[in-house]
Amino acid sequence: MEKSDSKEKLILSAARQEFMSKGFAGARMQDIADAAGANKALVHYYYKSKENLFRIIFFEAVEKLVPQLKSLIENKQLSTIAKLEGLVDVYMDMLVANPHLPLFVINEMHSNREIRKKGIQQLLHQLPIQDFIHEIRISTQKNEFKSFDPLHLFLNILSMCVYPFVAAPLIQKLVQFSNKEYETFLLERKNHIRIFVKSMVLNYEQ
Repeated sequence: MEKSDSKEKLILSAARQEFMSKGFAGARMQDIADAAGANKALVHYYYKSKENLFRIIFFEAVEKLVPQLKSLIENKQLSTIAKLEGLVDVYMDMLVANPHLPLFVINEMHSNREIRKKGIQQLLHQLPIQDFIHEIRISTQKNEFKSFDPLHLFLNILSMCVYPFVAAPLIQKLVQFSNKEYETFLLERKNHIRIFVKSMVLNYEQ
C-alpha cells in the first residue's frame, strides 16, 4: 500500500510541474509518466484522464487560497486596513509558494474549455468581494479612508502582486538578478506593497 501511495504522489508531483510549466494544452501524459518513473497506463489507472488530473492539480493550488481570503474578509475582529494588509500577505505567500500559478491561471482562463473556466469562476464566486468593497466604502464615508474607487484598489493590489511572477524572466534580465536574488526581491516586495496600499487608502488625493 505504501509503495502504491508513493507512486501516486510521484505522479501527482510530476503532473504539478508539467501543468504549471506547460498549461493544459502543452502537458503530455507520457511526459508526466516519464518524470514519475511510471508508465502511461499507470497514470491513467490512478487518475483516469488528463482532464481529471489537471482539475486535481489546479484546484489543489487555488482552493488553498479561497478559504484563507474568505476567512480574512469575513473576520469581524480585524480593521479594514488590517484586512487589506492581510490580503497582500495571503496572496503573496501563495504566489511565492506557487510562482507558476498566475500565468497558468491566465492561460487557462483564455482557453476554450468551458469546464475549466467555469471551475475557476465557481471558486472566485465564493469570495465575498462585493461585501468587502462595501466595507471599504463605509470606511471612506466615515473618513477613515480617503475617497477612492475600491475597484482600482483591488486591481492595484492584484497587479502589484501578480506582475513580478508573470514577468519574472523579463524583470530578471532587466535588473540582472540571479534566481536567488529574485527570490529575495519577491519576499521583500510583500512589505513594499503593504506600505503602498496603506499610503493609498490613508493619503490618497484626487
